[in-house]
Amino acid sequence: MKKINYILFITLGITFFACDDDSNQTTTDRQAPVIQIISPQDGDTFHNNHSLKITALITENDELHTYGFELRNTTLDSIIASDSKHNHGKEIELDTTVVINVSDHSNFELTVSADDHNNNSATETIDFHIHPM
Repeated sequence: MKKINYILFITLGITFFACDDDSNQTTTDRQAPVIQIISPQDGDTFHNNHSLKITALITENDELHTYGFELRNTTLDSIIASDSKHNHGKEIELDTTVVINVSDHSNFELTVSADDHNNNSATETIDFHIHPM
């Protein structure tokens, strides 16, 4: 009988000490923000002096840190517009307008990026074209 009690005691002890208290464990967020560029769309074509509406939806499962965009004329390798903001929300709508003037046919690239407080980052890029007329 003593042997059975001893084995039971050892088994319960191992079971008790093998279980961790999950409430003391912290989990690190490894999920990057999600970016959806709504406008312009990849492959769009616009005319000179067009008021380009830039709209993107950025969502985060935890808490954002920064987000922004860069509009680049890839034909001339020049940045036309850029902006970066600090925000701790979970859902952000990027909404801005940029007037584009070109003298020649030009290819453009719009990059939207975001990161959270756990250094998870995301980037989405689309390309479009501007006619000079």
